[in-house]
Formats: sequence, C-alpha cells, structure tokens
Amino acid sequence: MIPYYFVGQLNFGNLTAALLFAPLAPVGVWLGVWMNRRLSQRAFFNASYALLLATGLKLVYDALAH
Repeated sequence: MIPYYFVGQLNFGNLTAALLFAPLAPVGVWLGVWMNRRLSQRAFFNASYALLLATGLKLVYDALAH
C-alpha cells in the first residue's frame, strides 16, 4: 500500500473498487480450475492464448487511440 500512496494511486475510489471486486477472485480461481480439469491441455492453452491475444490487442488499441 505504501508504494501506491507515494505514486498517488491510493485513493478512496481505488480501495472501494478493490473491495467490490475482491469477492470475485475466488470465483475466477474456481473457474480456472474447473476449465483446466474439464478441457484438454491443448484446448486450455489455446483458450488462454486467445484470451491473452484479445487482451493484448485491446491494450494496443487503447494506446494508439489516445
């Protein structure tokens, strides 16, 4: 928390958002474990790579659009 304070990122809005989304973390972990057990290793990695690609493209788009 201290480094966030020094770079000006520690504020009430960020803390509220973190507390709001914290209960979703176990759901995400459970979903990942469920998918890993349900899908073949190849399908799981392909899905992971596809999501990483989509995330990367969105970040590049955001960087270029602003």
